[in-house]
Amino acid sequence: MTEDSVAITYETLYEILRSEKNKEELCELDEVFNANVLEYLREKTRILEEASSKNDIFSLDEKDNTQVQLQNIRKIIREIYERREKKIINMALNKSRTNSDIIDTSNLLNPEQKFFQTLTGLFDKFRLGILAQILSLQEPDLSIECSIELPEEPEASFKLKTEPEFTKPEKSQEPLPVEEKKESIETETTKQEEKQPAIQAEPAQEPKNIKKIKITQPVEQFVGSELEMYGPYKEEDIAEIPTEIAEILIGKGSAVEME
Repeated sequence: MTEDSVAITYETLYEILRSEKNKEELCELDEVFNANVLEYLREKTRILEEASSKNDIFSLDEKDNTQVQLQNIRKIIREIYERREKKIINMALNKSRTNSDIIDTSNLLNPEQKFFQTLTGLFDKFRLGILAQILSLQEPDLSIECSIELPEEPEASFKLKTEPEFTKPEKSQEPLPVEEKKESIETETTKQEEKQPAIQAEPAQEPKNIKKIKITQPVEQFVGSELEMYGPYKEEDIAEIPTEIAEILIGKGSAVEME
């Protein structure tokens, strides 16, 4: 695959994830895959920020759609990474156990090559220091240290795990004047108390209920909370989908409930 062969889209990310799920070996990716994904996320974030800065109804709809899509995109990217991570760990373990040169590493990206080599070295180090020592009737080497060279900015490496999926647009408001802060806090506390009964009642709901709807305006293909695909739908289409998703479409005026 060449550097210019595939542009990152919502659909290509979903197809990559599906391939990683269905294959035991690593799937082939462009060497610039990570860079392309980063650029794609930045572009979606820019669109969301622009929509958040406007108050018209069309911008609000775009904001809601883009925010949901961003959450799904991040979820897909994380699962792609973790599935490849697991495969690379197994490859390194097999390499260390067998000392074989037939392990296929051709589909490893450059960062994954370093990850694979580091893991293989660690497995070898502990295998020789513990297992080989015991089998040769010697005491295991208790002085073995696990030394891994971290990136120059480790905080950035773990940003995806430690931050919420998307919070920036919700935090974009200007700081309140001192006199208004107390009133704002009291109002927010009241809102939270009003919402509490609904939050407590949520476990009793049936998240997998199905609702029958009629599409009133075209809806593009999208991914549900469990990575299932829905759509695309045309006007007058009839669909049976989870209640939660149906209510969102009805609320946006894209569908009406059917008896």
